[in-house]
Amino acid sequence: MTIDLNCDLGEGFGAWEMGNDAAMIDLATSVNIACGFHAGDATHVKAHGALSNVACEDDMTARAIAAAIKAVDRNLVFVVLANSKLVAAGDAAGLPIAHEVFADRAYEDDGSLVSRRKPGAVLHDPAQIAERVVRMVQDGAVVSVSGKVIKMRTDTVCIHGDTRGAVEIARGVRHALKDNGIDVAPFKTASS
Repeated sequence: MTIDLNCDLGEGFGAWEMGNDAAMIDLATSVNIACGFHAGDATHVKAHGALSNVACEDDMTARAIAAAIKAVDRNLVFVVLANSKLVAAGDAAGLPIAHEVFADRAYEDDGSLVSRRKPGAVLHDPAQIAERVVRMVQDGAVVSVSGKVIKMRTDTVCIHGDTRGAVEIARGVRHALKDNGIDVAPFKTASS
């Protein structure tokens, strides 16, 4: 079994430093560089932040993103939140897709991410997160805040580089995956 670990990096601007990009880049196998507009790099495209949140629930926005990617290069991998509207949009556009789950975010019962405005939306305990990621990868599912098990294809696991303790979280996740016989490699070589 193989899984990709991706990380959102380059989110700081000027005096506003966010996260430890240098340490995180050594732990991730794929990175999403903000570059001022939260996109992906030349190995893939990932809608990010508010745009991704809207596209996960809105067909028109999801289709627009998929169409834009296809217009640039139909071989770019579209990184999508598993079970969201982005999956169907990417499939309809004929794009290669990497289904993403989040290590450090809580899930609602419908499979969407808990709003960051709610308490408990962002997880911080490295040991708890590492155990959770192993279960996500092994079971192909996430557990919601109410305990509901939601099946999700998992090709890549995102660890936010600006989450408090991100480096410790990433190290813990990598060690836990290895200890459980799960290889970590870029998603272009990850098993589907």
